Amino acid sequence: MSASHLRNGSKTKRALSVDEILPSKRARLSTTLMEDPFVLATGASTTFSEALGLLKKARLEYLRAQRRMPTPRKTIDKAGAVEAGGSMETSEGNDVRPHPNSAKGNGPVSMKSVDDPGTSQAKDKEHSAVVGQLNRTPVTSTRSGIQVLEGAHDVIIQNSTFTNQVTYKVENPLDDPVFLETFRQSVDYGGTVLLVLDKKRVSGVEHDSSEREYAPRCHPETRLELRGTLQTWLSNPQRQRDFIWLSGPAGAGKSAVAQTFAEYCQGIDQLGASFFFSKLRNKDSGNGLVATIAYQLADRDVAYNCWITRILSRNPAILDKTLRIQFQKLIVEPFTVLAKHSPATETSRKPLVIIIDGLDECADERTQCEIIKLISEFVQKPKPSIFSLVWLVCSRPEWHLKRLFGYADPPIECDREEITCNAANDVSDVYCILRDGLQGVYNDTCWNLTSGASNSRWPTESKLQRLSSRVGGLPILASTVLRFIGDGSASPDSLLDMCLLCLEDLGDASKVNPLEILDGFYLRIMTRVSPTILSTTKQLLAFVVLFASHRSALSTTLPVFEAASFLCIDKDTVYLALRHLHSVVDIPPHEMGNERPLEFFHKSFGDFLRDPVRSKSFSLDLEEAQFELAVLCLRWYNDFLQQWCELPSKLFHLMSCQTCH
Repeated sequence: MSASHLRNGSKTKRALSVDEILPSKRARLSTTLMEDPFVLATGASTTFSEALGLLKKARLEYLRAQRRMPTPRKTIDKAGAVEAGGSMETSEGNDVRPHPNSAKGNGPVSMKSVDDPGTSQAKDKEHSAVVGQLNRTPVTSTRSGIQVLEGAHDVIIQNSTFTNQVTYKVENPLDDPVFLETFRQSVDYGGTVLLVLDKKRVSGVEHDSSEREYAPRCHPETRLELRGTLQTWLSNPQRQRDFIWLSGPAGAGKSAVAQTFAEYCQGIDQLGASFFFSKLRNKDSGNGLVATIAYQLADRDVAYNCWITRILSRNPAILDKTLRIQFQKLIVEPFTVLAKHSPATETSRKPLVIIIDGLDECADERTQCEIIKLISEFVQKPKPSIFSLVWLVCSRPEWHLKRLFGYADPPIECDREEITCNAANDVSDVYCILRDGLQGVYNDTCWNLTSGASNSRWPTESKLQRLSSRVGGLPILASTVLRFIGDGSASPDSLLDMCLLCLEDLGDASKVNPLEILDGFYLRIMTRVSPTILSTTKQLLAFVVLFASHRSALSTTLPVFEAASFLCIDKDTVYLALRHLHSVVDIPPHEMGNERPLEFFHKSFGDFLRDPVRSKSFSLDLEEAQFELAVLCLRWYNDFLQQWCELPSKLFHLMSCQTCH
């Protein structure tokens, strides 16, 4: 029981579920419509009353179709538009009366106004009388509306207001297969299956997600050869293989290439889906991979949407099956059927690209290998001329992946592309990144607002060449250098000189492992932290590392000010401890401290802090940090118990002492 329950002495009110409201009706719905995706979606996204309203609407549409009843009109003109069981007033408000001298009919039938007072019993009798008379009156339909009371005699309707609502009673509609099909058609126009998939998909992993608004992209002048290779591969109908594995070391720019290629494919309407794994953002589970891909495909392609709607309506539990079953049912089977039964007009349809980036950041190595196997099996099937998929997978060349690609049985048929970071083209690419990036820093910090001041080049070409030669061909190092120079802690000129001194001490980039240069640069950044506050800095960094590794269990993010409160660190101390780390840590501004968390710009910095060989005295003792967090958790828990449950102070003191020991 929560603290609020203990304090209030009673449980808080909550909305009842469908099972608690109508268990018997829910049981009947379950037996008949459990396979329908709408029922699955409404279990979490729609109230029972809304679902019941849709059910009634579908039932009405079904009856209209069965009885060939026209749809009621809201606008009533002189020609008259009325439904059975109602009454009508002309547009001028005149009464509708048959000729009084008529000899036919059973006598006049009057009906009170809807607003007249009277008992419900009297109203029911009058309503029954009118309905009885109307049921004997033919109803015909014309282009202008519905002609009511055609051929009727001795009918008097006085001062009445007619509505366009009709209530029908259908016995056991859920046992009627025609009604069930009408129900499905009425409530599902392609959106229902998206609601079902939305419960299982991973949000924020698509290339155009708001979480990836500032994701790295290729500079217009970089990676031209690789980007051209990918574009040629996609546009070539005679391509030999439909699967490319793009590998490269950490920080080489794989994600930037994937992001840029995804945007290119979207621009030519050939992007099927994208999925960017990320441990830093807690997007490292493979459980929602297939659902996320299926969601994007269903959102862009009507034929695929209709087919998986049928599949999930018959068995929505597919989304809880193994990765292989999900892939088979939601990817392999639909595209096989669509390719076989598509009309001849679809022959010009181009293939769709599925992009999976950061596969090595998927939490489970077995899942990584399974994904590769599934894609390999899919592309080795006979290639259809239409409704085909091609795949781009990007990852680090981890040993288990290299072994799989090299020794799989049967062999994995794919093209392999590798991103390097020490070739001449790589150095040239990084030079372009530094040149335009430093110019941007200068333009943003230039105090001279006179016209033409922003057009002056900075830095000098000699300094730019010195910096480029030390950074080499590693894009992540170039990005870190640019953030370091532009963090505003000092003038850009002084920070640029500091970078040059640091990098030149590390040696020639052409003779040193670029990752060693990155480590050296990380070390130089950490040495800027004052020793008097270094322990607090490491405490905050350890919290970022640990919280990121457990975020999947917490299912949330923790804003920087909330993290500071939990760690018993005041806000100003947080910014003081991190003031020199803006180039490696995404630190939200003070006004966003209650909304955004602390995050590393790149996973390589977290890896650096974890490894005592690389980070030396700045390495994090995560076991000690985890113990300190556990102690803080217990102290906060004890504090809440004392505050909300009014425990005796002696007992609280005893619990605190036990916690400390």
